[in-house]
Order: sequence, then structure tokens, then C-alpha cells
Amino acid sequence: RFPAVVRDVAVVVEAAFASDEVARFVRTWRKGAGVIERVELFDQYVGPPIADGKKSLAYSIAYRAADRTLTDAEVNDLHRDLLVALRDALPVEIR
Repeated sequence: RFPAVVRDVAVVVEAAFASDEVARFVRTWRKGAGVIERVELFDQYVGPPIADGKKSLAYSIAYRAADRTLTDAEVNDLHRDLLVALRDALPVEIR
């Protein structure tokens, strides 16, 4: 009934880093409870310009409220806060 708003994020991590750690963090992030509908890894890249021993992981995150349509401003604020939380909680570099 209410459309999802999708934002993508790419992070650079050590090659041994498990991609599921980012997805797990996003799913359990308290501020996103009730509005983060799904998070999916859609790309993993190794090679230039990514440094040796590292990889880039790209995720698609869908935001949706059950009772209304989220505004772009609301989603942008949530997404920005999520990126800060990711950077603070995990050994990732936001691309």
C-alpha cells in the first residue's frame, strides 16, 4: 500500500570480512526498527581502484513505514544516520 524507498550503500572492507555482518547490523539497527524492510547484498567487487587485500560490498536497503509513505527527507536522514552508525560499529569505509 505504501511504497518502499530504496537507497544503496557501498563499503570497502578487508577481503576476509563477512558480507553478512553489514546486513546483520542494518537489520538490527535500533533506529531503523519498523522502517527498514530489507537489506540485500547486490555486488561484491575486487580489483582496481579497490586496494589489494580489500573488497567493495554494495547493498540495497528498502525503507517502508506500515502506516504512511515516507518522505525523501525522512529516508535521507535515516540513511545518513545509518551510514554513520555503520562506520562507527564496523570496520568499514563508506564509498
